Parts: sequence; structure tokens; C-alpha cells
Amino acid sequence: MSLLAQKKRGFTIPEGAYQGILVGVYDLGTQTSEKYQNEAQKVAFIWELPEVDTAFDAPVTLCKIYTNSLHEKATLRSHVEAILGRSLSDSEAEKGVELNQLLGANAQLYVVQTESNGRTRMNIRNVTPLMPKTKKLKSYSEHVYYELNPAQDIPPVTPKWIESLIMKSKEWEAGVSDEEEPPSEETLKEPF
Repeated sequence: MSLLAQKKRGFTIPEGAYQGILVGVYDLGTQTSEKYQNEAQKVAFIWELPEVDTAFDAPVTLCKIYTNSLHEKATLRSHVEAILGRSLSDSEAEKGVELNQLLGANAQLYVVQTESNGRTRMNIRNVTPLMPKTKKLKSYSEHVYYELNPAQDIPPVTPKWIESLIMKSKEWEAGVSDEEEPPSEETLKEPF
């Protein structure tokens, strides 16, 4: 049999509601949008869907990227409120919510399929609270929280495309260029 090259099909799941567990929160820093001609602080939530059957050894995970804002019209605020199961007061929103405290939370995710560049992608359209008396699921995946810091390594379990976004952030690029150059052999020698 000869080596066969072919177009790979991406894994998809049917549109619908799924119980998800928040297993990752990543600070993506300031991202530039060419489409909208602006810059915004972004954050990514990684959700595990443990009840979705796959042929893979790993559970299905989906990501939702948000503008890091708790403004009353912000999607992040509405999804954080769904995770918490209650509305945030204006004073709570102004003070802020520690996103790492949300790790392990269960919520209902509404997943849709979208076409982009000839590929079908799974997107989280909405996050709502679990129905009363719904049993909370435990995750298989390690919970990961990453606050952007160019001096720290990005966790090794981070998906490569998220790592790429982090490294494109203004903070990462500024931090990498601000790091001190290692001393040369000349400066390490003591004068006699």
C-alpha cells in the first residue's frame, strides 16, 4: 500500500445544548483586530464537554474568546452571570470578578456550527445556568489559569493556536523586547 495524502475532516458535533465545564481561563492580552480596526483586551474560556462521545482519547473542548469587560452589554458579563447563576451588581462589576475562581464551574452551552474558509467550526453561541437539580459533572482535563506574563512560560497544555494569540499580544511583544540581553563575555570578566 502506498502513502496516501488526503484532506482531513475536522471533528464536529451536532448543534445544540451541552453541559460544559470551564477548564481553562487564558489572558490573551491586548489583541489587534484588522476587521474592526481596533485593539481590545481579550480573554479565552476553554470548556470541556464530557458527555460528548468521540473516537478520541481526549474529551471535546471548545473555546470562547471575549473582550475582557463587565459592561452591562458585554457578552463576558452575561456569560459570567450564567456561570455564577445570578446577576452581578454594578458595584461587583466595577470591582471585578476573579476569573480563576470560575474554573470547574458547570453551565449549559449552546453550540452552533459555522462555515469559515471551507471548514466547519463549532462555536459557543450562548452560556446559560444549569437547570435546577442538574447533576454537576467533573472534568477530565487539568484546570488551567494563565495570566499573561512574558517572563513566565505559557502552560504546556495550552493549545498552540491560543499560545500563538498570546504571543501576538502587545504585552507579550513589549515584554519580550524589554527583557535584558544576557551579559556578554566581556562584561562577565572582572577587571584586574
